[in-house]
Amino acid sequence: MSTRGRYALRAMFEIAMQGKVGPISLKHISKAQNISKGYIEQLFIKLRKVGLITTVRGPTGGYLLGKEPKNITIGDIIRAVESTVAPVCCVINECCDKTEKCVCHLYWEELGKHINDFLDSRTLSDICEEAKSKKLIPSCIE
Repeated sequence: MSTRGRYALRAMFEIAMQGKVGPISLKHISKAQNISKGYIEQLFIKLRKVGLITTVRGPTGGYLLGKEPKNITIGDIIRAVESTVAPVCCVINECCDKTEKCVCHLYWEELGKHINDFLDSRTLSDICEEAKSKKLIPSCIE
């Protein structure tokens, strides 16, 4: 998983945690999560395209979740910005001409399925609840 996926999850987490008060500004998300506004804007283009966030224009505008947090899986967020989640390239494309004969390929496929199943079994709501109950910080400042 690249920085895109990690940062998209952090930005979505920030909206979910703050969104009950109304639209959250890009400036707020950037400062709270220590991610540049330009980078967040790039991620939000993809997240908006798949309906995970919406935009409110105007002086009090900002970003809102496009769905309830309980209906947004971590997999939804990651795949929106990463396109796919796979442990190695041969699982998603033909970077290797031996996949049909390679026993390791079977294990990479199975690992990819487990990763996707895990990401799809956790929601944005789950992360918010866990952060609240364990008093965890909302980001990992890098």
